[in-house]
Amino acid sequence: MKLSVVSVGGFIGVGAGALAVSVGLWQPRTPDGLSVVSGRIEGDPVVVASKVAGRLAALHVKEGEAVAVGSLVAEIGAEEIRARADQAAAAKAAAINALRAAGAEAQAARNQLGRARAALAAAAARREKIARDTRRAEVLFKQAVLARVEIDEARAARDIAAADVRAAEEQVAATQRAIESADAQVAA
Repeated sequence: MKLSVVSVGGFIGVGAGALAVSVGLWQPRTPDGLSVVSGRIEGDPVVVASKVAGRLAALHVKEGEAVAVGSLVAEIGAEEIRARADQAAAAKAAAINALRAAGAEAQAARNQLGRARAALAAAAARREKIARDTRRAEVLFKQAVLARVEIDEARAARDIAAADVRAAEEQVAATQRAIESADAQVAA
């Protein structure tokens, strides 16, 4: 009889152990230094962005995958970046050409200024000579040595010479303004 009580007790013990494993009461042995706990792990979301805009050419990681600092995560297509670089290079070349043109324009204006000043000096000298000739002609006209037509011609030549000087002065001033404008373009 004793034997039958032990066997019944053994069956009860085995049944209880099976029940404990099936409902999760029994835990496997954890290695030393580790703990088994229940809970929830939360992480901070990380936003990944590129320094330049463009189309995504390749993605090297999957969502949720762990990455190391400095790892290559994705690649952006180089076509758009190359196009922007080409556009910037073209704009630079155009600016350099405009600068060279403005410099050439400024030099041409300086050359023109020299010619305009020479023309002004020549016109002023002609005006002075014609003014002296006109004063002598007026003396001779008063002495009745010259005819009215001759004094009128001398006075007209004097007026034309004065107008030539004013035109030459305007040309010098306009050329100086052109130089200032060209220099401002070069400086900008």
